[in-house]
Amino acid sequence: ARGEAKDLLDRDPSVARLLFEIGWVYRNRAELHLARSVSNFGGFAPQALRLSLRRIGREATQQASTARLAFSSLRKLQKIADQAEDLGEDDHGLPSVISSALPTFMDTFLSLAAHDVIGTLGKVIHRVLNDSSVDAASRMRRAHRLRQLGAAFADVSQGAIAAATAASAPGAGAQVPASPIGGGGGQDERQRKRFEDAFLASMGVGGSGCS
Repeated sequence: ARGEAKDLLDRDPSVARLLFEIGWVYRNRAELHLARSVSNFGGFAPQALRLSLRRIGREATQQASTARLAFSSLRKLQKIADQAEDLGEDDHGLPSVISSALPTFMDTFLSLAAHDVIGTLGKVIHRVLNDSSVDAASRMRRAHRLRQLGAAFADVSQGAIAAATAASAPGAGAQVPASPIGGGGGQDERQRKRFEDAFLASMGVGGSGCS
């Protein structure tokens, strides 16, 4: 599991925070299932209640963060619209007001994508850990394996997030890896350019054929 996570991060370091969230969900749902299974109180066992409250609190925090990002994106779009009429027909590329807004747009998009992925994962995990076609011992083994997988994903991605944060800190070297989701700090130029191209394509604007 650690090898797969490292390979994924080597190909695209920007998925570090999403991978961390997936690992957190895996581990939380697995531990919740184990806590319910080993106690006569089931879902009302103290550990099960703590894990459930932790999940609810994390989801509420993520929803609030996404709402703030969406509001920030809306304000930036309004600013872009206000200045759009000042652009000349011969202007090429992205004006500074759009370029400076791209990190916020990216964080908003990835935050929404993370919500969708995590929501789907929750449903899949529920089916896997409550599969009535296998016995309780098999479901317990699945939970243990899922917890190990989640821990591996979280540990590997947390290291990548820490490395990206350190690299983007003031005084760091010029080599700055791609920023993780919501990570802030300096953005990798290649990542920014890729998003700029995608943004232009979404508006139906050609890279060099602007008129």
